Amino acid sequence: MAAINKTRCRICHTHNSRIQTLICNGCSTHSHRKCIKITPKEYWMVRHTWLCQDCNTSPLCPDCGMHPVFRDGPCMFCLFPPPEIHGVYSSVESFIIEDVNIQVKLIEYPNLKKGIRLGFLNVNSLRSKLDDLIHLISTLKLHVICLAETKLNSHGTMIPNEFITIPNFNLVRLDRERQGGSMVVYIHDSFGFSELSLENVQVPLEVEYTILRIKPNSCKPLLVIPIYFPPESKKRKRSKECDIKFIERILDEFDTSAESVYLLGDFNINLLDKKDSYTQSLLNVTRSQGMRQMIKKPTREKSLLDHLYVSNFKQVVQSGVVDSGISDHSLIYCVHGKNSPRIPPKKVTVHNSKETDWDEFNKDITEVTFTWPSPPTSGNELVSQFNESFFSTPTQARTQNHKNGKRVLSSLAHPRN
Repeated sequence: MAAINKTRCRICHTHNSRIQTLICNGCSTHSHRKCIKITPKEYWMVRHTWLCQDCNTSPLCPDCGMHPVFRDGPCMFCLFPPPEIHGVYSSVESFIIEDVNIQVKLIEYPNLKKGIRLGFLNVNSLRSKLDDLIHLISTLKLHVICLAETKLNSHGTMIPNEFITIPNFNLVRLDRERQGGSMVVYIHDSFGFSELSLENVQVPLEVEYTILRIKPNSCKPLLVIPIYFPPESKKRKRSKECDIKFIERILDEFDTSAESVYLLGDFNINLLDKKDSYTQSLLNVTRSQGMRQMIKKPTREKSLLDHLYVSNFKQVVQSGVVDSGISDHSLIYCVHGKNSPRIPPKKVTVHNSKETDWDEFNKDITEVTFTWPSPPTSGNELVSQFNESFFSTPTQARTQNHKNGKRVLSSLAHPRN
């Protein structure tokens, strides 16, 4: 009996990566959806638990009762279980299974501070990574996470929301008509939110973005703008200059000095390349709008392609990059502090003429000896010399600080008795 080529369909014996394919949980053979004659909706319902016809009629493992067996005894999963990994490490651990050395890189997640936690990740297809994403969100305890390149439009079939929902999170989708692309934003259900739209703003080709006003219970609303810019392409007539102008038009629509604006996404502009003209142009545009870029480390290999711009950067108590292992891009995040930083009160010095004893003032002023430059050079020099002689005399009385610290009162002469 010839061995089965597991990369080909077991029914039509052809290999086509563009056709939806099911992988048997028992023997790991492939079968095209059209060959087994099931609908797209049934495909998404059974894709994780599907068994081929041979495995479906075979007895189950007596130990785990989950996987089929073709001989007496336990299944291969019970004979050679995967190693259990506990804890959080930053090193590379090695495991030996059947004389095969397997190296697993364990990821170290940072301890985020208290506040509203926002994140962005170019996930590069969400369909097979939902479980890993749920683990990432629960570990970092994110409140808002924006995903680009989710690719939920597969071969003309739009994946329904039921298959990508996360418990306790609301879902906002931005789908692309053709295959690939698309964006998803998960918002914790304890936050209110509303979607905003811009009129008379032309969107560049293949650019995906949305504008969300997040309304936490503990602080003022936040304006979150996730965005994705595809790479520059002459064939598709895409240019980074149009992308930068589009960013400037978006920021012009909002008062970045009055509200907290978070512009985050995959810009496909390497900020670590200081010689790139697009890098300098983008930074000049964002700085002119009062925005500061918070990410300093590479987010994809040695390039910083994912950016995070913040208007009220003093309220950002933490920001950084996490290598999640889900995608070739790293997760970028920031923590918005619930309380505004304490600004010291401005002190204003005024002269309190009501409490001035003018008799004492006249006596003191007669004792002042004014010296004038000879010959006088300019009017400014005369005024400067007068102020120096006048305020150096005892007529400058003691100052009185108010308890609120908002201003300092200074009398010209001794206070009245």
